[in-house]
Amino acid sequence: MAYSRFICSLLVASCVIASGCRDKQITRYQIPKEDDAPAPAFADENKSADQQTGTLTWTLPSGWESKPASGMRVATFVVEGVSTDALDISVVSFPGDGGDDLANVNRWRGQVGLAALTQDQLASVLIPIESAAGTLQLTDSVGSAKDGKPAKRMLAAWLRLGGKAWFFKLIGEPALVTDQKNNFISFLKSLTSSASSAPVAAMPPMMMGSPMDMSNTAVPTSDGASLLWTPNKQWTLKPAVAMRKATFSAGEAEIAISAFPGDVGGPLANVNRWRNQVGLAGIDQAELDRTSTILDVQGLHFLVVEAVGTNSKAIVAALLPWNGSTWFFKLTGTKDAVMNEKDAFLSFLKTVKAP
Repeated sequence: MAYSRFICSLLVASCVIASGCRDKQITRYQIPKEDDAPAPAFADENKSADQQTGTLTWTLPSGWESKPASGMRVATFVVEGVSTDALDISVVSFPGDGGDDLANVNRWRGQVGLAALTQDQLASVLIPIESAAGTLQLTDSVGSAKDGKPAKRMLAAWLRLGGKAWFFKLIGEPALVTDQKNNFISFLKSLTSSASSAPVAAMPPMMMGSPMDMSNTAVPTSDGASLLWTPNKQWTLKPAVAMRKATFSAGEAEIAISAFPGDVGGPLANVNRWRNQVGLAGIDQAELDRTSTILDVQGLHFLVVEAVGTNSKAIVAALLPWNGSTWFFKLTGTKDAVMNEKDAFLSFLKTVKAP
């Protein structure tokens, strides 16, 4: 079926990378100089300093083991004797500042079934963790069982370092996360960096500048190429935002285009994240297959989904695996605004083409 072609494309686009030797407890990762491609293998410790742009180093707690990283993951860890389905530990890195703190925290809270916070409430859930690489912010989100799904707990921390945002996550069964919390915090405290990767407090000022037409500007991907499109003449170009190719406004609706290396967790995880944003429960793969559609445009294969929430918000989104990355085209806003702009959005997708 059409959806199978989409999954196949994602699998081909994902890049699996080998981790360091299992018997080493200190791991070094080379930060690419200016590359948004899937994470490379761990740095060769024998490389001279002028061949590296900086390293992030950590010490693994007793009982933790490195596993091959994949997609956008810099590292994946497992705990001896614990299933990866029950406990997942990961390190992910993005160029820029990694997005808004409140939006990230609320996305993680949504993943464990918790309600979103307001900006005024954010500070109350942040725990500063000091390391030689800089000060991390840690959140602890404890969910509860709901709709027949088991409870989950997530520890998530982030660090802005060397022009990148680093995210460290421990998620799984609450009791297992509790058992590993001290180890996770010790892991965070063990982080060190080279002098060339001094911590940065925020994204580069240019990312917050005036609107620019990015439709013909390449997003750095594994091959450096970009898609092209023709925006609706009635849409208004908005200022650039980190990790986005372009943002447009159409009345009370917003159209956002972004691209990330790898499969970014796969279609189902992203669709359920969007459903959570509009107050809808998650769905399984069978339901996704039934409710999504494939839009074939000029050799590109979009997976198109629609989520109309109970909170007066709606999302129409298209996922596209292309050139080693996953592209997201999203129409969001109030239900009425999104439905009014839906036809124009789908017509816009038909203008997207490879260079």
